[in-house]
Amino acid sequence: QILVGNRLCKNSGGTFVICHLQPMVLKLISISQLSNILNITPTRQEAIDFVMMEILQRDISSSDS
Repeated sequence: QILVGNRLCKNSGGTFVICHLQPMVLKLISISQLSNILNITPTRQEAIDFVMMEILQRDISSSDS
């Protein structure tokens, strides 16, 4: 379900971030190499900051075009 959410979010031009994962969940994601696909942050605030940076980068890229 996380991968579906990630894909749907990207398809609509959004940014999907998961945060504050329990250690065992983070280990499972790492072992399955999903950490290469998903945006993962340790805290909620870092997730918010990540999304804001993505929005700024998109705005800059679209204004350059």
